[in-house]
Amino acid sequence: MDIQFRPFISSDLPVIHQFGLEHLGYDVPLAELQQRLDLVNADQDHFFRLAEDDLGTVLGMVHAYYMPLSIEPPQVVLYSLVVGSAARGKKLGSRFIALVDDFARSRNVSVMMVGTSVEREQAIQFYRSQGFEPSKQWAILKRPVLSHQ
Repeated sequence: MDIQFRPFISSDLPVIHQFGLEHLGYDVPLAELQQRLDLVNADQDHFFRLAEDDLGTVLGMVHAYYMPLSIEPPQVVLYSLVVGSAARGKKLGSRFIALVDDFARSRNVSVMMVGTSVEREQAIQFYRSQGFEPSKQWAILKRPVLSHQ
């Protein structure tokens, strides 16, 4: 099977939505997803690619971004990586990681970071097989942005 990696196009929105819902648990309305992906595509510090087979079937997706930091060296954050069920076990995840390595090198970055839920044991095993090692444990806290008038 020949696999090509490419940026997304608008007709990919349903499959991107399905991957996000099925594999990551995010149900983003299609119009909002289009707006978000347009912003990602317009930003040179973001890397978003789909993998498709020679029949045009989308097999997976990856999103990473460059993050300059104040007290640490800049890093590339592997934000999401999804390999569809039909393509698992065929080294597609490793190929996505290699693409993100290329993106990181293009930004002169020597560290890639990924976060995943501790319940996603298979994902953790995969990332460890790719050379990622636990660094820190964080508590992720969120709140709405407030208006201070």
